[in-house]
Amino acid sequence: MEHSLNDKNWNKKIAEIKEIKSNLEKELTDRKPHDIIEIKKKKLSLYGFSNTDEFISECIAEYVQNPNKARSTAKKVVSVIKD
Repeated sequence: MEHSLNDKNWNKKIAEIKEIKSNLEKELTDRKPHDIIEIKKKKLSLYGFSNTDEFISECIAEYVQNPNKARSTAKKVVSVIKD
């Protein structure tokens, strides 16, 4: 919420993050349920794909916990937010 109030580019950033999430979800098309679960866990987390807010939250949490060990998904999303 704070970003949406103080960042004039927030809507653009949200759109970019939604595109990142959408592109990751496209990888799940025509996959077996077990494979979908494994891909989601590899990219971020199962819960993180439930909606855009959770996707952002999971990325930020992972990045804050250890930026050096954060997966590329988390790094991309945090980079969008920080720009």
